[in-house]
Amino acid sequence: MNARTTETIRTTSEGKADLKSMLPQELEQYMASVGQPPYRANQVFRWLSQGITDFDQMSDLPKSLRETLAQTADLGGPRIARKQVSKRDGTVKYLFGLADGNCVETVVMQPMATASVFPPKRAVIWAAPFALPLKKAKPGT
Repeated sequence: MNARTTETIRTTSEGKADLKSMLPQELEQYMASVGQPPYRANQVFRWLSQGITDFDQMSDLPKSLRETLAQTADLGGPRIARKQVSKRDGTVKYLFGLADGNCVETVVMQPMATASVFPPKRAVIWAAPFALPLKKAKPGT
């Protein structure tokens, strides 16, 4: 048995089962706790791995089970609490709210590229290391 599998089901701060934090065996345990057969855990796990955001997207589950999941479980993941976009350079700052009440701030910056001036037939464009590499012009073209 996996060391992470326990008799208690991890929950969010709202008291709902935290499905995205569960291993497949833990999902089986949770499905049993809501009166479902073990194969439902595989179905739910497949949907979670596809990145669904709403229980209604789990189209191969009975509507009654989707309703039960919506009432008793959470799909987890951060939610955007605030988004700011810089008018100067397009940098986007996100504040994500986590299920445990904490927040995480991230910044998405536009890649910066600079051009060095060479004679026209030998132009070379340099890209920032985190940007996709740009093709360099071949000499003599």
